[in-house]
Amino acid sequence: LEEAGKALEAGRARKLPPQPDLLILPYYLAFLKQDRAAMSSTLAAAQDNAGAADWITEAQGSTAAWSGKMNDARAAWRHAQDLARQFSAPERAAIYVGAAATTEALYGNVAEGSRLAAQAFSSSAKSRDAEYAAALAWVLSGDVRQALSLAADLERRFPEDTFVKFTYVPVLRSLANVRQGKPDEAIRLLQSSQAY
Repeated sequence: LEEAGKALEAGRARKLPPQPDLLILPYYLAFLKQDRAAMSSTLAAAQDNAGAADWITEAQGSTAAWSGKMNDARAAWRHAQDLARQFSAPERAAIYVGAAATTEALYGNVAEGSRLAAQAFSSSAKSRDAEYAAALAWVLSGDVRQALSLAADLERRFPEDTFVKFTYVPVLRSLANVRQGKPDEAIRLLQSSQAY
């Protein structure tokens, strides 16, 4: 965490133009350090940046969910989706829906996770990240068939994409194998992803 903080400070010292990532990463760093004051100041700074307002609001939802405050998380996610649509970023909105779906599934709300996965998939233009988010939520919700179908689609459409090839597809297939009671196969599938 200390090295991450130093890297962010080095970026600030170079007076880089405000980038959404450089506004959001300090929020996550403050969250990991449990520094509520830094979280609040970072949140306020990012809200003033139109390109980061939806991202920071989604991050706020994620940290609320991590803390077990699911009602706060859901409200933040809905607001982030609305902001993304307002800023003409429908793919980001779909990714946020997929992230919410994944979290719901991880918390055991599989019906809501599956419903949101369908919403994320149907509202996106089938970008790799939105499709992966939907697939991840589906596999975590128990819909292995749908998740594997999307994994195959990602692999077909993005054969040279590093994320797809070494992270997205192996993770989806590995989780599907866990669901199907094949943990050894799940581990084998992740071997190609180890470097990533």
